[in-house]
Amino acid sequence: MGAYAVTSLIYAVVFTPNPGTWPTFLTYWSYFLLAIYFLMHFIVVAEQRCRMEDEDGHGESTKLPWYLVMVWTLFEIMSPMAITVTLFYWITVFPSNNDPVGNSDILLHIMNTVVVLFEHSVTALPIRLLHVVYPLIFALVYIIFTVIYWTGDNTRVLYPALDWNEPTIAIAYVFAAAAVVVASHLMLFAIYKLRQSCCNGKNKVQMAY
Repeated sequence: MGAYAVTSLIYAVVFTPNPGTWPTFLTYWSYFLLAIYFLMHFIVVAEQRCRMEDEDGHGESTKLPWYLVMVWTLFEIMSPMAITVTLFYWITVFPSNNDPVGNSDILLHIMNTVVVLFEHSVTALPIRLLHVVYPLIFALVYIIFTVIYWTGDNTRVLYPALDWNEPTIAIAYVFAAAAVVVASHLMLFAIYKLRQSCCNGKNKVQMAY
């Protein structure tokens, strides 16, 4: 999965229709997090596997090392953001493009959510309700970035929904996006609880975080 995420990110950047401005779009911010998460998760799993083979497995601590905290945090940020990006792209961006569905549309705005939902169906990482603050902070950072980017040139509008020349509409979309982030996090929490109940509490991951 890590190889897929990194390869697809490279493909999306190389064949982007916006070669000069692609780093400014939320799509790439969120997909970059997705790729980093899967790459780090792969490395951590491989490292933990090697450590288990070298140790007898006794005396394990419930306190997470920093790299596991980072993987878990990325997991709880990129997951609701992927779903939010997918929904907002197909609802607010694609209808105004007048272009056919392309490979990048499928890769960045469909497969991102498919991959996230698949990951949530198989991973042992838990979801905490209060951790919704992490994707909300990430989204807020991006909103602040769009304002700064627009301030330098009022024609630099990244998304029709975030046109700060129409602040009332833009702010309304910001609150709508926040609601979608929260709803996505709640849905992923429900998936986590369902997966937990299906496993009958076996092999739960206990994380002091």
